[in-house]
Amino acid sequence: MLTFAKPAKRPEEARQAEQRVKRWAEAAIPAEFAGEIVMVAEILCNKPECPLETTITVLIPKPKVLKVPKPIVEVTQQEVVSLSQGWEDMMKRSKPVQAWAEEALPPDVAGCSVVVEETEDDNPTLPFETVITVLSSPKHRTMKVLKPLSEVTQDDVQRLMAISQFNPDGIASVR
Repeated sequence: MLTFAKPAKRPEEARQAEQRVKRWAEAAIPAEFAGEIVMVAEILCNKPECPLETTITVLIPKPKVLKVPKPIVEVTQQEVVSLSQGWEDMMKRSKPVQAWAEEALPPDVAGCSVVVEETEDDNPTLPFETVITVLSSPKHRTMKVLKPLSEVTQDDVQRLMAISQFNPDGIASVR
């Protein structure tokens, strides 16, 4: 559940920080998303080490959320730029997997756009996984390769697409 933080003790400082972080994010997001709506919020974090975190959400067909584990008034421009550069780097590294997924789409979603992301997990045995989302209507179809993006093969993607045909409403996954 998403819980928004109580307003900062100095609301004007927090409001100015939110506007500043939003400007930095709008300037730093990958060029292909220039002009997209960017939202910035300070929310309560569920982890004891970060009671407040700042989220930057880019409203694209599959919204992208970037997180800084600190209050909004403490976020620096370098942190925002670094997150955006990491996102852009991941998008570049995901191009081959995206192409393989688009080639192997099941007939019911052929021609739909595909988004590929590498996500980090708290699970020490599986710290990264690759998430493939087919932007289909009426509902997006999400699938996972339980490997870091750099280890995903074309065979993994083809097996995943084949499995997803039999379970379009679930989250298909392969190792």
